[in-house]
Amino acid sequence: MVKREYFDEIVGLRFYLALWVAIGHGLQLSGIMEPDNKILKLLLRGDVAVQLFMIVSGFVITNLILQRDETYAPYLTRRFFRLYPVFVIASAIGFAVFPYWVALSTLVPWQTSAGWAAYSQSLAEIEHQMTSNLPAHFLAHCLMFHGAIPNEILNRSAMTFLPAAWSISLEWQFYIVAPLVLLSLRDWRSTVCMTVVFGLLYIAHSRGMLGTYDLASSLAGASGYFAVGIASRIGFNKISEMNLRSIAVAICLSVLAIMFLRDPLGLVIWAAFYSYMAGAKTDQIDGKIFRFAFTNPLVFRTGEASYSLYLIHRPVQVLVGYALVRTVQVTSATMLVAMVGAIVITVLLSLISYQQIEKRGEQVGRALARRSIKFAVTSSAA
Repeated sequence: MVKREYFDEIVGLRFYLALWVAIGHGLQLSGIMEPDNKILKLLLRGDVAVQLFMIVSGFVITNLILQRDETYAPYLTRRFFRLYPVFVIASAIGFAVFPYWVALSTLVPWQTSAGWAAYSQSLAEIEHQMTSNLPAHFLAHCLMFHGAIPNEILNRSAMTFLPAAWSISLEWQFYIVAPLVLLSLRDWRSTVCMTVVFGLLYIAHSRGMLGTYDLASSLAGASGYFAVGIASRIGFNKISEMNLRSIAVAICLSVLAIMFLRDPLGLVIWAAFYSYMAGAKTDQIDGKIFRFAFTNPLVFRTGEASYSLYLIHRPVQVLVGYALVRTVQVTSATMLVAMVGAIVITVLLSLISYQQIEKRGEQVGRALARRSIKFAVTSSAA
């Protein structure tokens, strides 16, 4: 049986996804929100990139649990410290930068461009929440459950401080239940029960019975994407052994996604990526191109820092944009150039963040996980 413990192509994919989100946000800040150009429309689909992040998370966490013989406490400790250090720092930066973001939205000359009024109004509403309900939002973020709270309980909870961090809350929700989900897959009865439970939660969420959310920041509404990732990893070894032509499998999976989904773009991209990841080693030309695109040293190194890139790009863009409007007469084109520069700055900062914050957080998580294992062994022996 073909077994893979590490999927370096996914590291490269994460970089492209984080870059996609950053480019889309740069376009938004440049007043380009409802363009006629199809390429620009695609670049603005950061929601698709986040969907793919969810699928990737389902795949990677499933792989982690399958490869490691680890109890729940060490697993969750390591996952917590993988997310928390950069999340806290980025949220604090986002809180400090947010007033500049609101000011920037009122200073740019494209106030009448399509979609800008709603964008500016949304920022004002979030800032109001940050000032009027700061203790509640602070606590929700400290627990990383801000994305799970409906607006009826804490309005705009998922979006305060750092809007992009709503998906980090979603990741944390998934991390908590992932071992239980995988455990249930060992028996068909528990698999059916688990599927029914999440199905009912999804129906309740989609009908507003669990409250309203600005985004799919609750696991009840986004579990399907994680499920795709879980299923993809569980079936990976068998698909790899089939030695099927990658492009043919990608086309078949894409056609199925298009036939049965109203917005299939995310799954179409995953189908293509997954097919090549499973069969690239048997493809003579296109497989090599795929491997180079996702595993070359430049993409791989920046992909390792994609988490920081995803979280800190928005504050950097806001500060660069604010400095620009305070110094020169801006146009949409000049702002767009500035946003490209902001992304370059963010990539460099994310590489530093990965080395100085993410890696150290992971080291702390591993050390605490080992201590919890030793404590459990000592307690059981006593």
